[in-house]
Amino acid sequence: MHSMRRHWRSLFTVTALVASVFAPLAARADDQATSPTGKVCGDPGSSYETATPESVGLDPAKLRAALDYWSEHGSETVKVYRNNCLVGQGRLDPIYDYKPIWIASHTKTLVMLALGRAQTLGYLNVDDPVGKYIKGVGDDAHRAITIRQLITMTSGLHMNWSREVEQPGIPDRIQEAMSLKFDFPPGTHMWYQQTPCWLVPEVISKATGMDFQDFIQKELFDYLGIPKSHWFWTRDRAGHSDGPGWKVFEDGIDFGRHGLLLLNNGKFHGKQLIDPEFLRQARMGTKANPGYGFFMWLNSANHWANGSLFRREEHDSPGLIVSAPRDMYMSWGYRGQHVFMIPSLNMLVTRTGETTPDQWGEAVAADPGWSATMGEQKEGYYQFFKLLMQAVTDRKMPEPPSFDNQPTLPLDDINPNDIVSPAEDNPAALSAGPAAPNGCSLAGCGSGLTYQGYQTWMTDSLRTVPGSVGGASEEAPNSLRSESSGLTPEGKSTFPK
Repeated sequence: MHSMRRHWRSLFTVTALVASVFAPLAARADDQATSPTGKVCGDPGSSYETATPESVGLDPAKLRAALDYWSEHGSETVKVYRNNCLVGQGRLDPIYDYKPIWIASHTKTLVMLALGRAQTLGYLNVDDPVGKYIKGVGDDAHRAITIRQLITMTSGLHMNWSREVEQPGIPDRIQEAMSLKFDFPPGTHMWYQQTPCWLVPEVISKATGMDFQDFIQKELFDYLGIPKSHWFWTRDRAGHSDGPGWKVFEDGIDFGRHGLLLLNNGKFHGKQLIDPEFLRQARMGTKANPGYGFFMWLNSANHWANGSLFRREEHDSPGLIVSAPRDMYMSWGYRGQHVFMIPSLNMLVTRTGETTPDQWGEAVAADPGWSATMGEQKEGYYQFFKLLMQAVTDRKMPEPPSFDNQPTLPLDDINPNDIVSPAEDNPAALSAGPAAPNGCSLAGCGSGLTYQGYQTWMTDSLRTVPGSVGGASEEAPNSLRSESSGLTPEGKSTFPK
């Protein structure tokens, strides 16, 4: 059993030489996009402005090789932007651009952006305790958990996958999260989990006085030019918006808008939607996990804890994806839903698909980590970014270290205690037993049957049908609204450093 619980040291061999070769690409958390060379495009309106690869310092043939590699390895859409310009896309993108795809944990990054907007508008602060907004639920210890601890996955709350997944047997995920026991003191241990994430949209709703989905549409998506017909967002049976992303769907065409907002440090069409100081801190890891910021993964870390549907492992290597620049940071949705921001190259990569690139290739997906582990990226990611960096012509890019996969075995990847808990967690997934959410049963929490949340999101999903069938949706709302950005009149940050 001891061998079943051992941690693999790394996927890649780490040497001092490798670290020194990639040192020029290592970036501080407060680095922003570099001054662009070549053609520069404006933020997208109803469509993305395009440019030729040559006009932004990319070799067209090598860029095409990178795009084709991912198109041939499970990508439905893959796009590359440089200097705000769309410079290349996959051959299948025209087919899948307006398909609402399950974006999985990319949802967490959108929740983080909505949180940053709420912070910028003065509704809340990430260092506030959740009990300031969620009242009458949980005890003092649960209400003292901070928003920052939630978005860095350091709440310390209990994790068991039988109740982490989307569970119709748990009617109210807020009651559940505030009932979980503590496995660790808050702020001391990072475990990539899902249930505590439900608390973040609820905090935003309580702080702003708006339903979370109304808030993210009005205060983010309207500015970015994303209409409601491009997305729908699920809820639990009690009506709370999904925080971890178990069933959130959006058109792949809009991932570029999310990524450009991040790459441009919270500014879109000249309007500072999100405080740059909030985003600077979002790009910083924690002592508990240097490779994870605010609901995003960081390529700058030399040591990190993975985010796995299986065993939590810690790793050492020069970045999560060693063929990519060290300043890259990214969203990471199950089956490969991503935005990758590379400030040093003023570059953005977006990707959607039904399988990860790591599930395509010579190595068969016998290891569960190929499809379901963040922080254990393998050859499908390594090869794409190696090819993409070879396409850069306006500066010399260092040669990456060779790919050195250290596979793990399926049984070693699985800790049975994270799934099997017949005395507590397995019954709790049906709102039964001693660990069930306080005041809840399978029927609901309190008296009566709880089902309204499911009814709402099923109705909402119908609005995406015209666009997915016709290849486009309603005209995007005007993204140049005139409301205040939420900063001081002088444009200074109100976010504590």
